[in-house]
Amino acid sequence: MPPKHVYGKRPRAVKSAVFDWSSPDLDKTKVQETQKERARSKTNMGAEMSRIADRLKHLGLEESKNDERDARRVLKKKDANAGKAAAADKDKASGDASKPGQQLSVVVHEVPADAGGEAGDEAATRLSKTKSRARATSAASSTKVRATTDSESTKSAASRPARKLRSRSAVRRGSPQPSDSSAAPPGCPYTAYTKHLLRLGSTRGSRPIPFAEWSDSLTAHFDVIKIAEASYGEVYRLSLNKPDPRFLKADESVIKLIALKPAPVPEPERPLSHKLSAYAKRRLAIKELRISQMSDPSNVVDEVRLLQRLSSIPGFTNFRDATVVQGRPSGAFCKAWKEWNVARPINKKSTFPDPSWKNGYEDDQLWAVVEMQNAGSDLEHVGVQSVWAAWDLFWGVACAVAKAECEAELEHRDLHLGNVCVRNTRDQSDDALSDPEIREVERKRIGFTGLETTIIDYTLSRARMDDGAKGLAFLDMSKDRFFFQGDGSFDYQYNIYRYMHDIHLDGRALSIVEDDDRWERGIRPDWSRYIPLTNVLWLHFVLRTFLITIGAIPQPKDHFIAGSSKPKPNKGNYLLGKLAETENERNALAKAKELDKRLKTLDEALDPKNLMIKDVSENQDGHCAFQSTTELVAWAITEGWLKEKDIVSLGCGN
Repeated sequence: MPPKHVYGKRPRAVKSAVFDWSSPDLDKTKVQETQKERARSKTNMGAEMSRIADRLKHLGLEESKNDERDARRVLKKKDANAGKAAAADKDKASGDASKPGQQLSVVVHEVPADAGGEAGDEAATRLSKTKSRARATSAASSTKVRATTDSESTKSAASRPARKLRSRSAVRRGSPQPSDSSAAPPGCPYTAYTKHLLRLGSTRGSRPIPFAEWSDSLTAHFDVIKIAEASYGEVYRLSLNKPDPRFLKADESVIKLIALKPAPVPEPERPLSHKLSAYAKRRLAIKELRISQMSDPSNVVDEVRLLQRLSSIPGFTNFRDATVVQGRPSGAFCKAWKEWNVARPINKKSTFPDPSWKNGYEDDQLWAVVEMQNAGSDLEHVGVQSVWAAWDLFWGVACAVAKAECEAELEHRDLHLGNVCVRNTRDQSDDALSDPEIREVERKRIGFTGLETTIIDYTLSRARMDDGAKGLAFLDMSKDRFFFQGDGSFDYQYNIYRYMHDIHLDGRALSIVEDDDRWERGIRPDWSRYIPLTNVLWLHFVLRTFLITIGAIPQPKDHFIAGSSKPKPNKGNYLLGKLAETENERNALAKAKELDKRLKTLDEALDPKNLMIKDVSENQDGHCAFQSTTELVAWAITEGWLKEKDIVSLGCGN
C-alpha cells in the first residue's frame, strides 16, 4: 500500500507516480513500453467483456446495465490466467448441461490482485470472487431465470441502511418466529405454580380465576357467611339468599379459603436491610410473617387428595370441588370477615389480616378454594348440655375415626371441637342442636338425640391413598414449630400437640412442656409414620371437653378446657336433658347415670398417663390402655356398651 500522510484529522492516500524521474535508468523507451502494455490490457479487457456477454446470451440469461457495469469494474485488472479459468469453467458447465432433465451453469471468476498499484489491492479487498448462478430448470421449459451475481448481491446489501441491533428482550417482544408446533406456549408463572392444584378441580381449569369474577358467580345466588377459622384457612358458608327452584337446601356448601404462598416470579432486587427505613423494615417483617402463615400449593394438594379419599367413609365430609382464584377478596368476603370478627371476644379475634386493608394482601394473591357439603355447625359453637348428647357425639366421632383407621390408616392430628360438625337429623332448628329431644332411652344403646357428627379439616392429617405404597398424604409438622409452643395451662389442646410430637419421636407422651433441646439439635419426628395412638389422644380431648362443659367433672388444676367457658346447666338437667313426654323419668334418670359413669370411666382410661402401657391389657387400676380408636370401639363392644349394628349405623355423616 502507498504511504499515507495525515493532514489534520483525515488520513489521505498519496498517489505514487508511474515512474521515479529522479532515477537516471528510466528513459523514454520504457515509458513507451508501459503505454503499449496499458493499451494491450485495455484491448484484452474489451475482448473479455464481449466473450462474457456472448456466454450470458448463450445461457438465456438477461444482464442488466448495472450488472454489466459491475462486471466491468470487477474485471478491470484481469490477468491472462483468468481466461484459462473461464475456459475450464465453460467446459465443466457444458458437461453438466448435457445431463438429462437439468440445465445448470455456475461460473466463478477469480480476480487476483495486481502485484503493484492501488487498483489491484482495492479489487482484491472488495471482491475476491464473482459468481453467476442459474436455477435448475426443466429441459422442456423455456422460462427465463434472472441471473444473480455476488457483485449484485454485495451492491444491494451495501445500498441498504444498516439494521439497528436489538436486545434479546426486544427480539422476544417482536414478531413471532417460526417454531416447532409441538412445543407448548410458555404459561404464566401463576399457572405453572398451581398446575397440580388446578388439575384436581372438576373443571380442570388452565389458569387461576380472578377473585372478583368467581365471587360474583356465587353472590348471585348465595350469601357469604364466615363461620370458622382453620389452621391455614378461613371457612365460609354459602346460604341461599332467596328461594330458587334450581337449588335445594342440600346444595348449600362450605368453602375453605386458603391463602397460598407467593409464586416464585422474578422480583426487583431487594435493597439491603440497613438501607431501609424503620417503617419499611416493619412492613417487610409483617409481610414475611404473613407469608410464613400461608400454605404451599403442594400441601393443599395433599389436603384435597385426603378429602377425595375420605369422602366415601361415613362420618367424613363430602368433597365437591377445588379451584384457584387470584386477586384481593371481594366486598362480600370482606363484609363476612368483619361481621365474624366483631362478634368474637377480645382474646379470640381473627388471626388473619382484614382482607379490606390495602396492605392485607397483594393484588396478585393466589387462593385455593376447597368446596365441601355443608355438614352443620361446629361443636365450638354448639353448647353440649346433656349426658345424652355427650354420649352420642363422642361415639359418633370415635366410630368414624375407627372406620378411617381400618380403611386408610388415618391420623387426623387436629381433632379439636372446631373440626367436628354436628346437625340434628330430626329437627333443623338451632335450639335442636344445643338442646335436642331425648327419645327411646330404654330401648337404645346410642342415638338418643338424633345428633349426627361429621369430621372436617384434614390439613394436618396423614392417610394412605388408594394408589399403593407411594400414595401417602401427610404434612411435615416439624416445619411449623408453633404447634408445639402453646401454653397447655391456657388450653389443653396445646398439650395434645406436644403428646403427638413425643409419640412420633420416641414413644413418650408425657412432655407437657417443651423443656429439652432436641429441636435445637435437629432431632425431628418422622410424620409419615402411622401411629393411631394420636387419634386416641384427641378423643380424650373431645371427651374431657364434653364432661367439663356439661358439669359432669370439675376443671382440672393442671390445664384448662376452653369449652368449659360456656354456661353449664344445673346438675340434674345435664343428666335428664329434654325428655320426651312419653318417657318414664325415673327409668331415664337411671339410664343417664349409667352413661355418665361410663363416660367418666373412659375419661380416666384415655388419659395420656394411662395410655403408654404398651400391651393392651388391664393395668393396676382395672382400665385398658388403647393404642388405636379401633381397639377402643372393639373394647366397647366387648363390654356391651355398643353392638356391631350400632357401629354400622353411626358415623353416616352426610
